[in-house]
Amino acid sequence: MTTIDTRFSSAAATAVAAHQAHQANRPSPAQQQTAQRLLTGANYAMLIFLGAFLVVAYLAWGLEAEFPLMTVAVLHFLQIFLAGLFKLSYVVRLIAQHLLGQQLR
Repeated sequence: MTTIDTRFSSAAATAVAAHQAHQANRPSPAQQQTAQRLLTGANYAMLIFLGAFLVVAYLAWGLEAEFPLMTVAVLHFLQIFLAGLFKLSYVVRLIAQHLLGQQLR
């Protein structure tokens, strides 16, 4: 066997192995269904946390004179907490998109 034949067979073997690995990484229909449910849940969670954040922000900044200081402090804490939950939902959404083979956005 010549050097060229050896290189070609090595490259072909590598390509076949890469193709088999790609096929092995393809999720099953059950995994795709789970990832789709995860994506839907993450999208709904993002909407809920955004809505809750906007309500809390309005209460904390627009009606702060109507509440005692401790309530305003809790509302400000909730803004930070809800923003964190929104970001966590976004990360779960990215994971679901990755599992489905979608473009991450």
